[in-house]
Amino acid sequence: LDPAQDDTAVLMGCSALSAYLVVAVGLCSLLDCHPEAHRYKTQGHRSIFTWDQWTRAVAVGLSNILLFSWFATIPAWQLQRRGGGSGAWDTPLSLPNELACFAVHVVTIDVWFYVTHRALHLPLLYKWIHKFHHAFKAPAAIACVYANPIEFCVGNVGGVVLGPALTRCHPYAAAYWLAFALTSTSLAHSGYRAFGAEEHDAHHEHFSWNFGVGILMDRALGTCLPEGLRARGGEKIMKRS
Repeated sequence: LDPAQDDTAVLMGCSALSAYLVVAVGLCSLLDCHPEAHRYKTQGHRSIFTWDQWTRAVAVGLSNILLFSWFATIPAWQLQRRGGGSGAWDTPLSLPNELACFAVHVVTIDVWFYVTHRALHLPLLYKWIHKFHHAFKAPAAIACVYANPIEFCVGNVGGVVLGPALTRCHPYAAAYWLAFALTSTSLAHSGYRAFGAEEHDAHHEHFSWNFGVGILMDRALGTCLPEGLRARGGEKIMKRS
């Protein structure tokens, strides 16, 4: 069976693409167009980007989602089809079961992303792969999937689709998870405090802290940004603003 003809795979892909277009390309880009909104960003006016940077980030992001994501989604799709459990359209949608699956997805992506992300900060991998994403030291939402295709497939998409492949959750729940994941990463890269961007924004500013998408792995392995360093960074931003 072709994954492009599988309703679940198509729904998940459309959910992810729609979330990126609506949240990152639409909502956050409209906010970024207003200079007054920059005062609500963690890095203030450092978050300003040019039209060329915007178009390049969107072009890379769409290329990754539409062209390269298949290298991660097809193996996950095969894993899901060969597994047991639920995941079929005719399976009743059970809220307690899907909430449990969602919790598994959250833990899976945090562990997967932390391990792959920290590996990408090794000197050789950083130079040849991850440095591309860190071109935005004060990131914007449209740059959330601005990454080398290898990083995007292995580090980003791999962890997102692995959860549903393992839990075989209901197709609607899988689609919701993909939309949630793209919305979450868009807001985490937006720079806006109100969208919870402080933690990952601090990673782009300081590099050696806050590797995870949540707090589980960073707290467990001692890589949360120290409050003293966070405070000194905030003072510098206030002076520049």
